[in-house]
Amino acid sequence: MTASNLVVPIVVWGRTAPTHCVASILMTSDMKKVVTGCNDGQICVWDILDNWQVHPQNMLFGHSTAVNCLAMGSHHPDHSHLISSSDNGEMCLWDLQDGRCIENVKTSNVHTSIQSYQLLQSRDVRLICNGYYPDIHIIHPWSLEVIFTLTSRIQPDWISALCILRPVKREDDVVLAITNSGTVKMWTLGNVESKGNQPLVEDESKQIRCLNAQTLKCCPYNQRTILIVCSKYWQIYDAGDFALLCSESSRRGERWSGGDFIGVDRVVVWSNEGKGYLYKLPTNANPDSESFHKLSDPSSPKQLGPQAYTILDVFTEKPLECAPAMIYFFGRRDRESRLVLRGDSEGRLVIWSIPEVHDAKMKLRRQDSFEMLPAVQPKVCTSLQDEWASTEPVPEGLIDQLNCKEDRHLEITSSIYCPGQGKVVFGCDDGSIIIVPAAHAVILQLLDNDRLPHQILEGHNGRVNCLLYPANTSTRYESHHLLSGGVDFTVCLWDIRDGTKLNTFCVHGGEIMQLLVPPDTCNTRILPCICSVAGDHSLALLSLKERKCIMLASRQLFPIQTVKWRPYDDFLVIGCTDGTVYVWQMETGHLDRVVHGMTAEEILNACDEKLDVPEHNLTNPTISIAQAFKRHNLATFRNLASQQFKKAQGTQQNPQGKSTHPSLIQRPPTSPLMIQGLRTNTKDPDSHIVYFDTEAMIVQLLGEEYANLSPNSLEALGFLPPSNDAQVQMSEAQKKVVDFFSKVKDKAENVSQKIQQRAESAGIKPISPSVQRRADKQGSASPQSKPRLNKLPLGEKYNSVVMTTAQLFMSCLHGWGLDTDLDRVCMSKLGMLAPKRPINFGVISRGGHMSLSLPGWFKRLNTEGNLTVMATNSHWKISRAVTTQHLSSIISVANTLMSMTHASFVPTLGSVIRCFLTCSTCSGFSEMPDSEPDGAEQAQTKQGWSLLAALHCVLLPELIGSGYQPPLLDMLARRWQDRCLEIREAAQALLLAELRRIGHEGRKKVVEEWAVYLPSYVDPSLSLLAEQQQTTQAATTPASTAPPTPMGGAMFTEDEEEDEDGDTTGKLPSGTFESRRRQATAIVMMGVIGAEFGATMADKGSKEADRDIGATPPKNVADGFGLVNYTHARHTSKALTFLLLHPPTPRLPAFTPIRRAAVDLLGRGFTVWEPYLDVSAVLLGLLELCVDGDKLVPSMTFGLPLSPRADACRTARHSLSLIATARPPAFIITMAKEVARYNAMAQNAQSQHHAQHQLHNSVLVRAKAELLRVIELLVDKIPNEVSELLVEVMDVTVHCLDGNAIKAKGLPELFPAICRFVMVSYCSSTRRIAVGAKTGAVALYELKQAKCTVMPAHRGAVAAVAFSPDGKFLASYSYMDNKLLFWQTAASSLFNLGSQSTKTIKTCTAPPLNIPPNANPLKIVKLVWVDNRTVVILSADGKENRFKV
Repeated sequence: MTASNLVVPIVVWGRTAPTHCVASILMTSDMKKVVTGCNDGQICVWDILDNWQVHPQNMLFGHSTAVNCLAMGSHHPDHSHLISSSDNGEMCLWDLQDGRCIENVKTSNVHTSIQSYQLLQSRDVRLICNGYYPDIHIIHPWSLEVIFTLTSRIQPDWISALCILRPVKREDDVVLAITNSGTVKMWTLGNVESKGNQPLVEDESKQIRCLNAQTLKCCPYNQRTILIVCSKYWQIYDAGDFALLCSESSRRGERWSGGDFIGVDRVVVWSNEGKGYLYKLPTNANPDSESFHKLSDPSSPKQLGPQAYTILDVFTEKPLECAPAMIYFFGRRDRESRLVLRGDSEGRLVIWSIPEVHDAKMKLRRQDSFEMLPAVQPKVCTSLQDEWASTEPVPEGLIDQLNCKEDRHLEITSSIYCPGQGKVVFGCDDGSIIIVPAAHAVILQLLDNDRLPHQILEGHNGRVNCLLYPANTSTRYESHHLLSGGVDFTVCLWDIRDGTKLNTFCVHGGEIMQLLVPPDTCNTRILPCICSVAGDHSLALLSLKERKCIMLASRQLFPIQTVKWRPYDDFLVIGCTDGTVYVWQMETGHLDRVVHGMTAEEILNACDEKLDVPEHNLTNPTISIAQAFKRHNLATFRNLASQQFKKAQGTQQNPQGKSTHPSLIQRPPTSPLMIQGLRTNTKDPDSHIVYFDTEAMIVQLLGEEYANLSPNSLEALGFLPPSNDAQVQMSEAQKKVVDFFSKVKDKAENVSQKIQQRAESAGIKPISPSVQRRADKQGSASPQSKPRLNKLPLGEKYNSVVMTTAQLFMSCLHGWGLDTDLDRVCMSKLGMLAPKRPINFGVISRGGHMSLSLPGWFKRLNTEGNLTVMATNSHWKISRAVTTQHLSSIISVANTLMSMTHASFVPTLGSVIRCFLTCSTCSGFSEMPDSEPDGAEQAQTKQGWSLLAALHCVLLPELIGSGYQPPLLDMLARRWQDRCLEIREAAQALLLAELRRIGHEGRKKVVEEWAVYLPSYVDPSLSLLAEQQQTTQAATTPASTAPPTPMGGAMFTEDEEEDEDGDTTGKLPSGTFESRRRQATAIVMMGVIGAEFGATMADKGSKEADRDIGATPPKNVADGFGLVNYTHARHTSKALTFLLLHPPTPRLPAFTPIRRAAVDLLGRGFTVWEPYLDVSAVLLGLLELCVDGDKLVPSMTFGLPLSPRADACRTARHSLSLIATARPPAFIITMAKEVARYNAMAQNAQSQHHAQHQLHNSVLVRAKAELLRVIELLVDKIPNEVSELLVEVMDVTVHCLDGNAIKAKGLPELFPAICRFVMVSYCSSTRRIAVGAKTGAVALYELKQAKCTVMPAHRGAVAAVAFSPDGKFLASYSYMDNKLLFWQTAASSLFNLGSQSTKTIKTCTAPPLNIPPNANPLKIVKLVWVDNRTVVILSADGKENRFKV
């Protein structure tokens, strides 16, 4: 299960296409996509339409170095999986349909070639890899793990090229490879996978004269000739004895780079210039010729050697910066096609179709006359920049509308987002710095046409290389400080509130390359400093407090590559590109040592082992997306979140063993909006990615809603204690909630003062109140931080920052054009804005890898209509992953806005006031202005959000029609227990709606797909239930009895999958993790299907159920969950019970999302699982999770994310309520039996201290409040069901109530719910409780002696009982036998000292009653004592019958 944030990225490309220097190229087997990998680490996916128009679809970010290998991960046409490998050993498995990274690993081996091949003995394809290592690795394409290895016994060397083939007359596969030194080796692959990890040595080897081969290809048409291409020549060999048949040298100025067979006697060979040559082989190299394998005769015209007959060229005058990547592809789309594909350094994709030339029409040429060769024009020739130019409207950047220079376009060279200020700062190539409001800038770019407010800072001479907003990383810095570094060798310190330059640092002798922040553990003199790295190989620590340089490290001889910190040792460690490490003392500025080689590596590694501090890699700034997303550039988005969660989880463990509770609310420290600069190459201007954090948006929207409540409303909702009750004992969790909302109350009492302060202040309004409070505190301490009035205010016009962000977010995701009436409501009532241009969405997947749509991505969909409809409806047709993320986000935010009071984006006076209040951290107020929307307008707004959520949840598939990509069920299942309640409910609603939409046949396929992953069917070593056999006795202990494990170590969370440094080595084997992840998903998936579509067995003994046994199951019942075929129901219930009851382990900690999902599904589908459950163990396990529920969760209604412990409590409460209301007899009888067992044990353990202590810690004692809550719920919801088992209910109630409290207050006041029944009566004088049972008996509870006596009374159900006012008599009545019995309950001895006995003293016959068939048994009759000896029977028809003792 996943617990990570739901993030939706949108990319804003500039006017210039990103650099894409192609290093590898691949075409899919269906000839519908081309994939290119570039030297900067990105992967571009191109779509090929039916008319051979090629458009770039998306760009994949995840590698940090050149992508030199691409291969398909499956040959199945429905599974478009791509394998990519880079120069640093990173390997990724991608889903080409949506760009998700499914698996990623980093190995010590660097591959130079990867080929996909399905071995004879394997069901799936295998990856045959070679590279900078002496072996050949066979890798599994899903887990990216090495299955087995082909090693060399003779002359081991790096493998430079290989091919794999299956001989016609043999039942095995053969691998043929050549080493760098020219040794040809052959391996025969039999059933090698069954041999385990044992390496396989070569069968044969032979030395030939061929060094550093580029390509080795076997002729697929006869398997008798081999083509080997080297840089200086290519050669044809006989496959039998490797005799040289012919050879051809490269042209002057060119080098061969690859080739392949296009026929028995024809080859295509290409060079580093990007040209392809088609050759006809001589007859001695043609197996079909009689002269095959004979020595060439120079005098024979047919044996002059290879001769070219066609050239493939694009005839461009501009030389290429690097050698292009070229491949040959043979496939079938409409007809057989022989293609040559080329990708070059200009980002250009060229495809040639090789013509069929008959021998009679060939004009053979030798090298000296190649200029006369006929040329083949490309079938496709396009580039990214061509696509940019052909897209309407032309892509623009965030501040392109500010470009007023006619001579050239202003390029963004650096950018940074300041979430605490709501601003985004751009550094430009002319030395200027532009500050704009972030959300407003994106709105004007995508949705609206208006003037962008901005602020320009002038201070640099030349390009601004880097920007730093230190408050993003640490709270010790001033929130209004901004630093910039430029090519003029200076670092400038700015006050972004009014744009003044506070200081200029001139200490370097080269352009500033990077600005960094030291860790928080440094000494006090270093803490107010920042670190600057310059192009002259120097590093400086610049003090923002003293406004001077306190240390300059300028002894490095090579560019700085890595900066690490040892703050406790006062060391600054600098790693250079030549491998040298310089160790500096920060306090004194002295160079401590200079080390090289292994010692340098050990020092760098020691820095990682010593402390958990930031590491800054500076070698390649193009590690911008995958790495920057996980590192310091987005520290507030990832690192701070990780730290806060660890800190919050740390409170759950108490080494002293004392009772403690975790923090109640987990408020993510991220802002709902994050803008990150995107640059694929150092020469490119910045594009920008806009991240929307759905969870953070929901939390801040709810926080703003609660901030707008009056103090009285907060007290009524339970968030604040009553003002006149200051001595109430509160738990730690309650105190945190009260502290949070007390701040809101304080703000509400000072509204006018705060508004005045807001009017006098300037700058962009902060997003987070905590950030603003810190800024106010720092501002009061520093005279330079006093706010100044801006001439051009940068704040939003009307709404607060979070509301403006929500407006932008909802406007981008809404399906415009699907319902015109709803569109009008969205614009007029909700204040949403229709997009004015296509929006480029993205997907974030495992390990921080991303896929970003490129301009023109919608062209492949062939969407007709206006641009707005095309731009907004097409993103539901991109991929299933995109649909899943977008639907989950828009529905959850829509539900949040619907629950708010003032949730419209329409500019009103009320929203203006709310803006000023919120942004000056005084959002709470007790009285709303008169201009606030009235009730009718609020109802219309809520209805609008409800209609919008319903459209996307239910109606979207029908409205979109063909091409709609439904959401992924497994992604929704993993969010079944998301930590954010709104996202959780949206995912659950979407999953259930999709399961209903696909119908019975669709659900059958889902069951068949996921049933194999249930733990009962998988390898026991990988099963979630693997520890069950070893912990049989401990399995009965609920999971919450052991100390909880932090969520950071929990399985089935995305946080574990992602490593902060992007290094996945040292983790659990990915295959094991993926297996367990699929098991968790399968449990949830099967649990949901069984709970919603399974056959219940509640009335198994009824006549209707008996008729169903053996009959055909209903069509809506899922296979395996019926009355006859219940295999899946049994296995699923076993897995759910295991997750509930199994004690925490390192493999399966407590309170994880998968455990919470099991708790929830046990309640939802209890009627399905009941025959296969130990009901008593399940109910006790749920009660264990509910212990101290009132302390953990003071109010269950507010939607802020809870800690895992509190969330598990909330889920268990809901599950218990579902079970009790669905099966009241099962719940009541089970609890009554457990109480009876507890009472029996208590009587036997009176003399044993240990047993008494164990009983005192029983869950039945600690969960008394929860049992009373459930009983009260049952009495309120289904009183008729409770009346059937009233004696058992009273057994549980008496156990849960405190005897002293009953004596002091009485039963009606202490627990009035049970006293609603006329069959229950309490006598305060004798402290007795009488209960009439359905069996006709009367149960009398002696609270003084803690015993219960059941007395036979009537022949039918007892309708009413009542004690006399003096407590001496008890009357019982039953309309079944029309008898009224009087019982004497007083003591039978003098002074009430003897034993008390209850006996019948009089029996009266009452007139029969006319009872309607559907009458409420609680209102049929009632007994009322007029005096101490007279009782009246009051019937429902108003008749009275009086009787005396």
